Amino acid sequence: MTTFYDLYGFDGIDISTTADELEQSIKELFPDTRKLIPYIQKYEFETLLFSSAEYYEDLLDSKAKDSFQTIINTFNGEIENINNSRETAPSKRVMKVFNDSDEEYDKVFHGYSICDDIGLQNILDKAPRFKAWIEIISKLSN
Repeated sequence: MTTFYDLYGFDGIDISTTADELEQSIKELFPDTRKLIPYIQKYEFETLLFSSAEYYEDLLDSKAKDSFQTIINTFNGEIENINNSRETAPSKRVMKVFNDSDEEYDKVFHGYSICDDIGLQNILDKAPRFKAWIEIISKLSN
């Protein structure tokens, strides 16, 4: 069994708690951790939507592409670190870019579609923590 939760999805945790620490806490709840692979997305699912700024030029416009690229550059290309606070979390940033392009971001509709369009390999190339989790799952079939 595995999980995929946003770090920001947990109520009652200390704000300084990391995704790694929370995963470890979840593991400690189960005596046989071979059957559990907890995964907590560092900050939010929307982090993965920053895997390709170029994608947003076709989806929205060149201004959106530039906005995404500026955010990515601010975090030195490390998309899994895109965050400053709950107010500037990845989802809030995505919503703002969509709003600036006179569009409304729908997490369920857009999130899946954008990931599908960007492609898993592009996401894996940009998100090493996420990639490590996928590789653990992939090895289970061997």
